[in-house]
Amino acid sequence: MSAPSYPIPKPFWDAVENVLMVKSKELIKDIARTLNQSDKPLMEAFKAKKHTFHLVDMEDPTDNKFTCEALVCQHAVAHRCRKPVLLGQKVCPEHTTWKMPAVQSKPELKRITTHEGEAYFVDSLMNVYTADFERVGTFQDGELTLFEIEQEEEYV
Repeated sequence: MSAPSYPIPKPFWDAVENVLMVKSKELIKDIARTLNQSDKPLMEAFKAKKHTFHLVDMEDPTDNKFTCEALVCQHAVAHRCRKPVLLGQKVCPEHTTWKMPAVQSKPELKRITTHEGEAYFVDSLMNVYTADFERVGTFQDGELTLFEIEQEEEYV
């Protein structure tokens, strides 16, 4: 299955490509200036190679090719960082020294989001958990059922 493609008007694409080329040349000059070298060899090498640019739709929730694979543990449930990564990289610049933890039996959870924007996690038995790994409901046939637990009042 190939990725969906979206037509872009030629004048718009030409403008984007020109901006990328100008910014690339500015970067080459800046690198040469920082290294106290001439920018001519770098510029010639840059011009000798044909450059193509690709746009990536980061809004596709199923495409994880260009998102950081590092696990972030803010609560009891670890989740992927999902920040954008450079082509060919697996982690974002924030997680360059990150290593996959060696965990023997970790339950795999699927993240779901309600219409109100609340995030929950579902295990293989369709139990629903919060980020603190507190079981709060079930998920069956695409329907989220949350438990409503009433607190008993203390009688004096």
